[in-house]
Amino acid sequence: ILDWMASNVELREARNKRYSPAKGTRAKKIDGIVALIMALARAMAVQSEEKPGIFDWSTITATTEGNA
Repeated sequence: ILDWMASNVELREARNKRYSPAKGTRAKKIDGIVALIMALARAMAVQSEEKPGIFDWSTITATTEGNA
């Protein structure tokens, strides 16, 4: 499905020389690609020294209580 959505994406250039994804017609769906772009941008914005990434397991501590 993501492959099909990627084939529907068109790049549009704004006046400020930035590009954004767009779809040619209403029938073409690109929601999955837009979500992927947003997730990648967010992951790239995280500073590893300031905040752990979503896959940084070193911040998780094991509990010895019986909460399972």
